[in-house]
Order: sequence, then structure tokens, then C-alpha cells
Amino acid sequence: MAEASVKITNITVQDTEAVGRLSVYIDEATVQVDWVEWKAGGKRKLEATFATPLTLTSSQVLLVHSHKRGLEKLFQSKSKNLFDVSVQELLNSPQSSPGSKREWHKILQATAEATISFTANGDQEYDTGTDSSTLRPLTQDILRACPRFRILVIGKTGVGNINQAFGVSEALVEHDRRGISDIDKEILSADNDMFVLHDSLGFEPGEDRNSKIALQFIKERNRMPHIKDKLHAVWLCFEIPTAGGRVIETGAEAFLKAKVSGELGDVPVIGVFTKYDNLVNSEMWGLVSNPESSAGLDHQALTIRAEEAAEISLQKICFEPFNECVNGHEVPHVHVSSTYSNSKTTLEALVSLTHDLVVDYIQDAGIVTGIAQRASPDVSVRTVIEVGKRKYWRGLASSFHFPGNTLEQCLDVIHTDIVTVWNFRNDHHKLSGKCYIVIWRTRRGKLIRVLAVFLAEDCQLSETLAGTLSALAGPAVPIVVPIAAGIVVIAWLHEVYRESKDTLRRLMTYIVQLTIIMQIIFWLQVVLKLEDQDITRRLIKLAIVIYTDSGESERVEHSIKEYVAEANMADSDAAFEKLVEIIDQSRINTKAGVEHKDLTGKFDFSLKDDEPWDAGNQTLAPTP
Repeated sequence: MAEASVKITNITVQDTEAVGRLSVYIDEATVQVDWVEWKAGGKRKLEATFATPLTLTSSQVLLVHSHKRGLEKLFQSKSKNLFDVSVQELLNSPQSSPGSKREWHKILQATAEATISFTANGDQEYDTGTDSSTLRPLTQDILRACPRFRILVIGKTGVGNINQAFGVSEALVEHDRRGISDIDKEILSADNDMFVLHDSLGFEPGEDRNSKIALQFIKERNRMPHIKDKLHAVWLCFEIPTAGGRVIETGAEAFLKAKVSGELGDVPVIGVFTKYDNLVNSEMWGLVSNPESSAGLDHQALTIRAEEAAEISLQKICFEPFNECVNGHEVPHVHVSSTYSNSKTTLEALVSLTHDLVVDYIQDAGIVTGIAQRASPDVSVRTVIEVGKRKYWRGLASSFHFPGNTLEQCLDVIHTDIVTVWNFRNDHHKLSGKCYIVIWRTRRGKLIRVLAVFLAEDCQLSETLAGTLSALAGPAVPIVVPIAAGIVVIAWLHEVYRESKDTLRRLMTYIVQLTIIMQIIFWLQVVLKLEDQDITRRLIKLAIVIYTDSGESERVEHSIKEYVAEANMADSDAAFEKLVEIIDQSRINTKAGVEHKDLTGKFDFSLKDDEPWDAGNQTLAPTP
């Protein structure tokens, strides 16, 4: 097999006001580069195009360093590593495809972005022994047309919800001292480059300037021909008042009237009433301050009564004025809270509503919405199913996509689509390609199952799975693959796809198992408060242990085996419908998931270096 290598033809860095000069290195060797600088659309760009492409082999790393303004002539002065990228990282790019021109993107900070254009020779990570594969992930095609979900947030209180909905930790918006924001500015996140935010201040009492700016901006975006440039959704945010005052100001009224009149077109607009937790706290304070209202009530009873009062107040002071303003037209609206016990549930409702509306508006943009969000596992599962339905999950028994490809190539493309949709923090590609498939099929020995048992004994992650995850405390089903069995597994992966019940069973099993494991990874991040960290091999192994040690793994295998035995191989939709049925039976309910005991600190994730796939039991021992 030829050594993996790439030929870089272009490097572009955008929006680098603080950078005076960029220098390029391959490993430690300086590369002579002539940078061209220009400004377009308000963004400063530095670009280098190589008439003779830069060649990187699999063992080399490309480094780009920045020099601050004023130090341009001091080439030997201390520089800062702006970014570095290995050949393997380029080849693992989810938008890459063997044998064609590729682009690798990296968000460097909130408003800076790097792009590398290249071609590849000998894709080592994904090479399965043949260059004849024509399989390309559907997500790659969708993201090429629409690489990011584009949203406009109107109102000062909306950005916090953006951070939670899309799993970013840095402050995306910093209004200047005059409280001014630039609605045309594309705000990106280094934590999640799957969405772009446009920010507008709310509509202040007695002024309509911001409203007019927002209306004009939406109209301009509606006229843009490409999906990627259109606005995909608008969140119109209102802070729920707790001391009287008008909720919907004149500017907001004008905006909503423009929406219901059709002036804004079909772009989804959602009213978002924020800080619901403050309203509940206000009602609670009112109860506690009144001895007659709180007499004989414990804290739980007071909380229930405060929540009931808050719901009534919400309808009266927020929803009723909103509905009057839209004059009977259907403009969806929700409430969200940031710190209250149901904050995750309310946020998921907002994300789910947004996703559904965008799917109805522009289907591919809706899929990108599902990829970009990191708040709702339900939306992720539905997006995975929609992507599968569009291409590779259809006709698994007699697919016209797979003939001529090995089963490993078939699994790789299915795997890439599923992992791309979940959009975990995966900078080191721990979930990409074979590094994840290998542990699923050739894991050696037993891994400690302490966390699985702990989850089962101390919490129930799902009310709807009928005890599936609570069965973790039952008989273990460890995957112990002897060497001989491992060789058999590898052998069938290299078989060419053919229409058979064995093939159907293997593909269905992989799809369902990977989808369930991705759900478990999501909830492990929530349970262990790891949502702001990159995925690690350690976390992936825990998810696999929890799944394989549960009764769910046996149920899935039995259901698929039973279905395949009686399957009509000519029915192209039956297998897909069965996949959806099994996956739906394995949903992890959000409400139940957030009511568990906090497990932070019960398991050690403080390792300086991530453990290897075949680490022994001692590295998985929980902390005392």
C-alpha cells in the first residue's frame, strides 16, 4: 500500500486583523511563501497559492505561525503557532473524498478561519485494499452545499441559549459600550464550526431602527441564491418580566406583523421567552413571603405551586400578548430557562422546534441544523434516520449503492454519516473511521464494568426503555474476541457486498448498535459533565461497555436476527422500517436522563494522555 500523502495547493486565513504576517513550516523546515492580502465583505484575508504544490507525507506536520503587527520585518522574532495539521487529520476531514480535490476547514477563534485546499494520494486511514470504491457519505454532499446552519438571534438574552444549544463555551457576542451589534458580521465558534450566528440587539421602547435593520437583513438573505448564504431561522428573544412592564415593544410588533404579512418570506421565526427560571423564583418568593399561602407546605410542595403559578403568569404576560400581536397567525413560541431544573428539557424543545421548522423550509438546511445542535439527542437520532433514509439505509438487502465494494467500505460510509450527524467534539478524530470500528469488532479481554453497574443502581437514564439501561446490573455480556474469532470477523469485512441475509444482518446490526452507542456517549457527557471536552477513547470504551453489558445488546441482536430470518429480500423499504422501529425502541428519554444523581468525580477522566484502545483494567478503575 502506498504511503499516505497530500499535495497542498492553497492556504487561506480569514479575518486576521491582529496578525501582521504568517509563516509556514513543514515539521521544522521553513517554507518560502508569498502571501496575498485583500479585504472582501469586511473580512481581511491572507492567501497563499502554490504553483508547485507542497507535498506532505504521513509522518509530517504542517505548521502555520503568526507574527503580530509591527513585527513584520523581524522574521526571527518570537511567533505564535496559529494552527498545525497532520496528513492524517487532513485525510480524516469529514468533507474529504479519496481521489478528488478536498478542503480542510478549521475555526481558529470566534471570527478567524483557515482553509487548506489539497489533493490526496494513498489514503492510508480509509484505504481498504481497493481504489474502486465510489461510496461517498451523503453528509459530505449536504455539507458541501450548506456547510453551516445560519441563524439570526434578536435580543440581548438570546446568545446564552445559543451557547447551550450548540455546545459552545466561549462568549460569542460582545456588544460594544454603546450596545451596538453588527448584524452582517458572521460570528463563528472554535468549539463548533457547524453554525454561523448573526446577532441583533432587541427592540428598545420607542425606537424602530433595529427592527428596520433586521427586516432589511432578512430580505437580503432571502434573495441570495445559495442555501449556505440564506438565513435558516430567526430567534426573536424576549426576557420574561418579573416586575411588570411591557413584553413586546413597538419594534417587535412591527417585526411580527412583517412576518405574518409574508414580507419576510418563509424563513422560520420563533418567539423565545427567556429566563423562565427567574419567573418561577419570583413566584416562589411571593409564596414564601405570604405566610397564609405557604402554611403547611414543604419545599417540594412550594416548588410545585410556584411552577403552577409561573405557568399561569407566562400565559398572561407573555403568550397572550404575543398571540394578539400575530392576530391569529401561527408563529411558534416557547419558553426557556438557563438554571432551572427543567432547563435542558426547555432547551431541547426549542432546538427540536427549530429543527422541524427548518426541515420544512429547506430540507438540507434542516439536516445541517440537526448536525449543528448539541442539545437534543432525539434530534440527532431523527437526523441520522433522515440521512440514512435519503441514501444508504434504503434497500440494504439489495442496494444499488454497494455492489463492487467491500463490506468494510460499506460500513465506513455508513459510519461516517452517523458520526458526522452527532457532531461531538472530535478534534482528534477518535470517532472517525477504523479506530472506532476496530474496538467494536476486535476488542480483547474484559473491561471493568463498575460505571455500568453504578448507573444501573443509582439512576435510571430512561423511562421509555423499559429497564434497558437499568439491566446493566444484570448478567454481563462482555465481548471477548479470541484471536481465531477475530480473524473470522476481519475476513468477512473484506468480502465484496452481495445480496444475502448475512449481509443484511451485519449492516443492520452495525447501524443500530452505532446509533445506540452514540446516544450513550451523549448521556455520559451529560452525566459526567464532559460536554465541553473532546471525545476520548476512554469515553468511547465506557459507552461500548455499557451497551455490551446491557440486555439491550441482546435484544437488538435477537430482533434483527428474527427479522432477517423471515425478511423479503426484494422489499427495499422493509429493512429501513425495521431499523427505525428498533432504534425508536432504544431512545433515551431526556426528562428521565436529567433526573439522575450527579456522577461527576465518580469516574476518573483526568488522565494527561488518552489511554490506548487495548488498555488494561487498571486504567478504567473509578476513583474512590
